[in-house]
Amino acid sequence: VDRRLRAVARRLPGRAGRWLLSADGALLSVRARTVDVLRTGWRGLTLGMAAYLFLQAALLYACLLAVGAHVQVAEAVAVFAINRMLTTAVVTPSGAGISETGTAALLVSFGVPAGPAAAATILYSFYTYAVEIPAGGAAWVTWVLFRRTPPADPVAPPRALARK
Repeated sequence: VDRRLRAVARRLPGRAGRWLLSADGALLSVRARTVDVLRTGWRGLTLGMAAYLFLQAALLYACLLAVGAHVQVAEAVAVFAINRMLTTAVVTPSGAGISETGTAALLVSFGVPAGPAAAATILYSFYTYAVEIPAGGAAWVTWVLFRRTPPADPVAPPRALARK
């Protein structure tokens, strides 16, 4: 991709071509940094993602209980799995609307009355969008402001490139 971008950049006139050429090697650098992170931190990334998904499933189950929609744990896990799958629908950003409709429909098919199914779905969506995104942004700002290690030198090559 990097080679093809350079070839396209050489054909572009003026500023656009110069701008693309100024990013020479940027994709390779991003690739090398990503490989480096995955080589050294895959265990933490995997455990973190598993914990995140477990906590989201627990949140969905708590939302169901909060509105009086009592379902079995296996049904709640199935609803959570379908909800996660429906968020990959690329019709809307993060499947918004599609995932909620599918989640509520599956709850109704499991025998939950429509009112509590919709309420639990909306409550869960509220926590995963309206609360999680601003809280994540605040956590990121706090991390950036108070981290103890200096940011990486953007000019220095990552370890994966330095080895080659």
